[in-house]
Amino acid sequence: MSIPLDDWTEENGALKIWPSSHLIMDQPPADVRNLRERGMLLPSVQTAMSMGSLFLCDVRLWHAGTPNRTDAPCPVLNLGYMRVFPHIASRYPVAEEVKRDWPKEVRKLLKTG
Repeated sequence: MSIPLDDWTEENGALKIWPSSHLIMDQPPADVRNLRERGMLLPSVQTAMSMGSLFLCDVRLWHAGTPNRTDAPCPVLNLGYMRVFPHIASRYPVAEEVKRDWPKEVRKLLKTG
């Protein structure tokens, strides 16, 4: 989710998106070959919007920043949310002695036993 803290315009670098690109499911998932060429085949849109608007999207949506052609900064507030996947513990290891002290509900939520 992004909230522009100033108006987003083509001049000051509004975010560029490729609508429906989040539906592209490559196999294997890490296959990112020829993204530049593939992106040229999909229509893209610049997300011009007013300060305080809310831009909510699936994190898989292809998106890219565009140049800010002004002298003024264009701040944005970005917030992210991701559900917990079973393999998350392998990316963020936690010592067993710490996990033992977690309440049962937390261990269940984080799938740690």
